[in-house]
Amino acid sequence: MIILLYGADELAMRRRIQQLKDLADGGSGMLVTNLTELDGRDVRAAEIIAPANSIPFLAPKRLIIVEHFFERFESRGAPAAGESTGQRRLAAFEPLLAALKVGLPETTILVFTGVSEDKNPFAANPMLKALKEVPGVENVALPRLEKDALTRYIRAEAKARGIHFKAGQMRAGEGRADEDTPRESDPAQLLANLFQSDTLALNNELDKLALYAHGREVTVADVNEICAGDRETTTFELVDAIQDGNLAVAMERLQWLRRDGAEYQGLVFSILIGYRRTASILDLLDDRAPTEEIARALGPAGKWPNLRDAAIRRAKRLGHEGLRRAYEAIVESERSFKSGETAEEVAFEVMLMRLTGLVGAPPPRPLVPR
Repeated sequence: MIILLYGADELAMRRRIQQLKDLADGGSGMLVTNLTELDGRDVRAAEIIAPANSIPFLAPKRLIIVEHFFERFESRGAPAAGESTGQRRLAAFEPLLAALKVGLPETTILVFTGVSEDKNPFAANPMLKALKEVPGVENVALPRLEKDALTRYIRAEAKARGIHFKAGQMRAGEGRADEDTPRESDPAQLLANLFQSDTLALNNELDKLALYAHGREVTVADVNEICAGDRETTTFELVDAIQDGNLAVAMERLQWLRRDGAEYQGLVFSILIGYRRTASILDLLDDRAPTEEIARALGPAGKWPNLRDAAIRRAKRLGHEGLRRAYEAIVESERSFKSGETAEEVAFEVMLMRLTGLVGAPPPRPLVPR
């Protein structure tokens, strides 16, 4: 099975890949030994061919995912030069195309992915065209959602989470005095205008709304309060940035929270709660607890797979030693401030630097202007 999975809807891609992982595992619990994930931007043909022709080990299928593959063959610069570059790169993969045309084992699932915001993604991509000619290939294009299609998508995703939107303009006094009031009267439309076709961001925001509303109707004011990234930030975002090792975002969130009146001691408490949650997850992981038990330990947030998985991922990255050092950093910050050695602001910012340094920083995320 060969699948071409590309476009702008990254959430749909992730969901399809998860389905394929479940198919490859088949309940065997052996996915980890039968999964190969490759970065298509620098992969070589032989690195794809070898695992694709290997039989699975104690599992029904072997899954090979080549991520961001089609981006490698996109034209850059002048059309003639771009086409020449694309063709040269394609030539290096002729052995792969030949192997695919001969055929792969029935137990192999080979997935090529690419992300593009174009309405017609990878329309002139030479590798995509070549792979489409391979017999039996499944071609899955996921173009950017726009206009009515986007709002329908948001409503469907909201309904799946038990969210019910209530139309109506924000009333006077519902927002902050120093910010503009949204003109939208439809919560789904406000979400669409804020996040456009970014389905991953929309997924996260809808999860947050479901937790926040807890069954009641969601209004424009709720979306403005919880989801308007350029108008509002939360302590959750600060804690997440710290545990992701992203000092730039953590400092930015701190600045926003302080501007909105947050006290340092309250923020320290929120950070401490985050690490206590991490400690619980690590203990459950040590006990080989199932994912469902970890989800229950997370409380309401555990109901949403992306929030649960993010919490587990952060806990694994930090580990027990990192957790111990995090507690030490918090205690030292409190000691230095309360003993008068350093100003509260300085003590807090030094603590942030120590905490974010406990894990490797992820790729930088662009800051949202305010």
